[in-house]
Amino acid sequence: MILPATGSRVRSLPGINVDGRRVITSDEALLLRELPRSVTIIGGGAIGVEFAYVYSVYGAKVTIVEMMPSLLPLEDREVTTLLERSFKKRGIEIFTKTRVGPIKDQNGGFAIELQTADGGKTLTTEAILVAIGRAPNIEEIGLETIGVAIDEKRRLIQVDERMRTNVPNVFALGDVTTRPALAHGAMAQGVSVVESIAGIERPPVDLLNIPSAVYCHPEVA
Repeated sequence: MILPATGSRVRSLPGINVDGRRVITSDEALLLRELPRSVTIIGGGAIGVEFAYVYSVYGAKVTIVEMMPSLLPLEDREVTTLLERSFKKRGIEIFTKTRVGPIKDQNGGFAIELQTADGGKTLTTEAILVAIGRAPNIEEIGLETIGVAIDEKRRLIQVDERMRTNVPNVFALGDVTTRPALAHGAMAQGVSVVESIAGIERPPVDLLNIPSAVYCHPEVA
């Protein structure tokens, strides 16, 4: 049996050099020793929203830049409207329907050109957090060699309801197979796979019914 469960990595943006100090991802954000006075978060999904809340509570000036029409674009609009209203009361600046343009060093920080629905705007910030999601780790692990089918659009391993690939005795689970990429979903998949291999028949994991939560205030679940 072969069971790829190689997880995911943070996505990067072309033209943005992550140095781990002033330009960071969620990986480095957990390890910072000093609080930046201001931070611009590129991406208003779950990761961006959670760190925006944390940094604002600590006292940093926080700005969120999101390309889609709202924060948490996969959630109900009624919910995201309330969240945006709460964040703005907290002093978090939010730009939706906005793309990031050129970024230049300026006075120990950055000047970011934003392309908004109303035109252009220049934003200054001390630090940048890139939070545009995660990418599955499916490269260079031999999948092509043995012929495992890949969903080329989403770059995910194709599996059936029992987490089986198109190749006999090759399963896959976790971030390399499904979205949303959540740890408890992967754990449920892992239990299902092991039980299936052991011949224990239980209902398959319902990949369309995975509970999730965004850990900010107010919390979204």
